[in-house]
Amino acid sequence: KYHEKLNTEPLKGFPGATQSSIIIPYPNHYNQYILITIGGGIGITPDIRPQFWNYTGVNYYIINLNKNNGHGELITPNNNQLMPHSSQKITYTRHENEKDFWALTYRENKFYAFLINENGINPPIISEVPFSFDERGHSPSLKGQIKISPDGSKIAIAHKNIVGPNNLRFYTSDMSDYEGAVEFMADENPGAVL
Repeated sequence: KYHEKLNTEPLKGFPGATQSSIIIPYPNHYNQYILITIGGGIGITPDIRPQFWNYTGVNYYIINLNKNNGHGELITPNNNQLMPHSSQKITYTRHENEKDFWALTYRENKFYAFLINENGINPPIISEVPFSFDERGHSPSLKGQIKISPDGSKIAIAHKNIVGPNNLRFYTSDMSDYEGAVEFMADENPGAVL
């Protein structure tokens, strides 16, 4: 509104992540939003990359534009970490009830769907899928993107591999935008970069 930066503490989240954050309207809270940040994943430890140690996991904040005479305020809730580790993928879609939202992320062989409603962020619905990646070292599944179709029923997820001629794996899945459950559908290898 005023094109001014909010006074904030350093946010957790990795700025170099493929999808580093999302901002979602906070249901039934006028002029408030939920900011979810995502870390860089495995390999960011105090001894290896100390400058990014604070950026791990999935964390959330509340942006209240009613505060500070309309300039807004960023609120860090207690225990704002949703997951201690993450990939670099996060997205969201509207719930079937057209009031709430689903925030969706992925790690190893699991999708994590967080219901966001007027009470805040709920514990995730975890869906295991029949493909998995070794996330040690340079992970093939950390980088890439995840997208949800406009109607909330389909998911596309791409995994960037660090090495090899086929450096991209692409998967599609079904998602229930009412329950948040993900069901594996198909494995593709387009052989091209997103």
